[in-house]
Amino acid sequence: MMEIMLQKIKKGYFLHIYIWISLRCCCLASESLAKMDLYI
Repeated sequence: MMEIMLQKIKKGYFLHIYIWISLRCCCLASESLAKMDLYI
């Protein structure tokens, strides 16, 4: 029972990190695009 809970927590934890990194990359990409628009 405890192992199943730990596996779920691990999966949720990795998913959280994955989503956070994805959002971070999207933010950085949109920021760089905004800067590109300023230069053009």
